[in-house]
Amino acid sequence: MDIATILGLLIALGAMIVAIFGGAVMDGETIDVGQAGAFWDLPSVSVVFGGSLAAVLVCFPLNKITGIFGVMKKCFFNTPENVANIIEQLVSLAEVARREGLLALESKLDDVDHPFVQLGIQLAIDGSPPEVIEDLLRTEINAVATRHAEGKAVVDQMGRFAP
Repeated sequence: MDIATILGLLIALGAMIVAIFGGAVMDGETIDVGQAGAFWDLPSVSVVFGGSLAAVLVCFPLNKITGIFGVMKKCFFNTPENVANIIEQLVSLAEVARREGLLALESKLDDVDHPFVQLGIQLAIDGSPPEVIEDLLRTEINAVATRHAEGKAVVDQMGRFAP
């Protein structure tokens, strides 16, 4: 997770707490600037969150909405992939395949961490033609992009409906 995300959430939370419960101190005397009751009204909260949820439920099938937890997990706990490491691994595997043949990659398959790369190597080991490997990997990329777009659409819709 990016440190800016954490910092932004902490600042927003702090600002809300100060607005709700805070008081200003002037000349040693506390001046009340916020009251918690003014920020919490159960019927209003029910209409806002219940109405937003109801509107999103109307727009999307249930499995897309329940998948939002995975989307949020990815948003907050996603670690960027080390592209340089993946490239080094691919170069190393290409050298092994060139020297020892494609079947030698089978013993190296467990060392590959990235599932997409594993799929491509497994297809090559199985003797699939390059065109088939390319088509399957492109289909996999498109499927991932579609899943991400669907999750984003649910979050975008929630943002549109919530006041």
